[in-house]
Amino acid sequence: MVHTVAVDPGSGPKVGGWAADNWFVDRCAHCGAVLAAGAGWCGQCFVPIGGAAGAPAASAAAAAPATTPFAPTGAQPRELLTRSTRWAKTPTTFGPAGRVLCTVGVLVPLLVMIVGGFVDMFAWGGAAVYGAVIVPWAMRDIWKAGQVRVG
Repeated sequence: MVHTVAVDPGSGPKVGGWAADNWFVDRCAHCGAVLAAGAGWCGQCFVPIGGAAGAPAASAAAAAPATTPFAPTGAQPRELLTRSTRWAKTPTTFGPAGRVLCTVGVLVPLLVMIVGGFVDMFAWGGAAVYGAVIVPWAMRDIWKAGQVRVG
């Protein structure tokens, strides 16, 4: 069953000083969510809407009570056994060789700034910021433990 709700035009959202065009909206009888035009089921609680999409939706609404929400079969979470590792390659991290190369790639600019500070002392300021902010941030992300499936 679809509920059509009359809304006071003065109480709705204002766009350019005028009330929005929401005088009559279709709402789900189960949860009260706004329905799309011609919807066969509620997009929020998955309850079939009777009469909105023709005979198939009406027969589905008659077969299932309105208090039983629809739950897709593929939406249930599966439990996977995993373990944390810093040294194995995972789908979201590099292996140990990639992590070591990334670490060297982050530390080389720091060494260049430190050595460059002997020519121009302002480079030590950049090295201090790089060493205090960028290096710890990069090392945290590079060496973060990844999850590997067990079995």
